[in-house]
Amino acid sequence: MNEDIKAIIPKVRTWASSIPWRVRVYLHGSRISGTHRTDSDLDVGVEFIDISDWHEMFYLTVKNHDKLEADLRKEIPTPKVHVEFYRQYDPNESPEAFPTNAASYLIYDSEKTPPETEEGINLKTIYQKT
Repeated sequence: MNEDIKAIIPKVRTWASSIPWRVRVYLHGSRISGTHRTDSDLDVGVEFIDISDWHEMFYLTVKNHDKLEADLRKEIPTPKVHVEFYRQYDPNESPEAFPTNAASYLIYDSEKTPPETEEGINLKTIYQKT
């Protein structure tokens, strides 16, 4: 993980702690894997814990996405930020439905404070694809 991302993590954690639901927050995508371009965005995944219903998930996403993304952009003006919402991870779902690849880090879990490591948990060690 590069130094720019390490510097961003505390800001994302502060933002995540303001979300009024039980969540886990992930950084994933090209900026995490090191394959980004100068115009690449920072992909932030927000997993809502205890929300397994798609209708409730859709409602929360539509109602809150723009505000949550705008609040994070105040903390991190650059690079561009892209926030995605997920309902609680189900290992029976397609892995493409959740950011659990080698270029993903769990950086915030509202149930585990403080975080286990400064950088977060590399999901490659948990969700190793075979």
